[in-house]
Amino acid sequence: MTYLWPLPRCKPKKSLVVTCLLTCLFFFLVLNDKSILYNHGYGRLLQEWKPEGIKYFDQLTTADGPTPVVILTYMRSGSSFFGEVIQASDDVFYLFEPLRTIQFQLRKNKTFHYLDNKTRNYTHFLEAAADVMNEIFQCNFENLPLTFFSDGFLNKGKKAREFRVCMNYKRTNNTNRITATKQCVLMMKRRCLASKFIVLKTIRIPLRILVSLSGMFQKLKILHLLRDPRATLKSQSRFGIVKTNHLQENATKFCNRVYEDITLARQSPSIGSNRYFPISYENLAKSPKEMSARVYSFLDMDVTANMTMHIEKMTMADRTCGESRIAKTMCTKSANSSADAEKWRQTIPYSFAAVVDSACSMLYSIVGLRSVPDEEHLRNLSFSLRTKTIDDFGDFRYS
Repeated sequence: MTYLWPLPRCKPKKSLVVTCLLTCLFFFLVLNDKSILYNHGYGRLLQEWKPEGIKYFDQLTTADGPTPVVILTYMRSGSSFFGEVIQASDDVFYLFEPLRTIQFQLRKNKTFHYLDNKTRNYTHFLEAAADVMNEIFQCNFENLPLTFFSDGFLNKGKKAREFRVCMNYKRTNNTNRITATKQCVLMMKRRCLASKFIVLKTIRIPLRILVSLSGMFQKLKILHLLRDPRATLKSQSRFGIVKTNHLQENATKFCNRVYEDITLARQSPSIGSNRYFPISYENLAKSPKEMSARVYSFLDMDVTANMTMHIEKMTMADRTCGESRIAKTMCTKSANSSADAEKWRQTIPYSFAAVVDSACSMLYSIVGLRSVPDEEHLRNLSFSLRTKTIDDFGDFRYS
């Protein structure tokens, strides 16, 4: 076996091969993060872990600083679109999937390294996630693992992306990497502390972890973004996350997770209506100005004319996502968000929708969704998929 190491001694052609291989590996990790939802081990760990080791968070209950907000959602549920809605405000410091590289590193059992030259090893992802969120909510980026700063998703935050710009500038001026990182992290910290809201979006933790954190961060607010499971699961299947030959199993696990998050939110006194706000992607896409206004009101966020104009341009203007295959596949923005909300109904196989309907019927009951009786009703967009909600039946999953 030939090892591609060390890179500086490779010939130009071999270096090109290595670069291509690393690039392919990067996109494989981004587009094929299969264990997020359906890996048995990950699901078991979510059930077993309890935040017993983070008692030191108690000191933060009366701390000043930006209001921490978590957008809790699931893969392919319209969070890129929703993130743009939130970032319409200049008062927001936004991070898209800040736990992603943390999870990747822990899966490989790698040691975490920090700017102060200290190291740490974690045995559980949710423990690491809690620590990272603790530091983010205080804008203490200097206390985050170095792997956090390597994530290209920092570019999805309008203010956070300035870190990459800063790093590029420092590096072109021959500043060594550690010194450059420390200087750019300080800039990032200042931008965060000057914001009124620190918002992070994640698909990697269950709501019960946020319930625990809500007692430690008295200002924490949760935006729970939900999308029709048929649309979400069909979109996930394009990335290999959902396998058609295991659709019943995948759909059941997914809807169980969503059901558990929703019922827990309803039953937890620590996150009442003033701290927890569920929002439907379909409603947001069909009525972006109205739903955005409700979100801003929930967050006690000042609304400006520029914000309203931004929403209009984002949802109605002629807007594209890029010409590459990856850009088009990952895109959740639309020239007309209302038309895009139920576009999936014209392409999803009825057999796929029927299996999801069967697996997710109890979830449908508490979120107000309707099964489709046949393909004719599925394609007929005048047939509403919405219905009245009913009280949950408790934990039906193991009955």
